[in-house]
Amino acid sequence: MPVIRRVVVFVVEEKHKILWECLLAVWLWGIILNQLLAPGFYGVAVYGLGLALGILALARRRNRIQSSVLIPACAVAKRR
Repeated sequence: MPVIRRVVVFVVEEKHKILWECLLAVWLWGIILNQLLAPGFYGVAVYGLGLALGILALARRRNRIQSSVLIPACAVAKRR
C-alpha cells in the first residue's frame, strides 16, 4: 500500500504542482490551528506557519516563472 500511495503522490505532484502545493499549505494550516488550540504548542504553530508561507511563496514563484517562460516560447513557435 505505501508504494501505491507514493506513486499516486508522485503523479499528482508532477501533473498539478500548484494544486499540490496549495493542498499542502492547507494541511499545514490545519496543523497550525490544532497547535494553537492546544496550550503550550505555539512554537510548533509558528514553525508550521513559516513552512506554509514558504510553500505558498514557492508556488507563486513557480507560477510566475512558468507563465513568463511559456508565453514567449509559444509566441516564437507561432511565428515560424
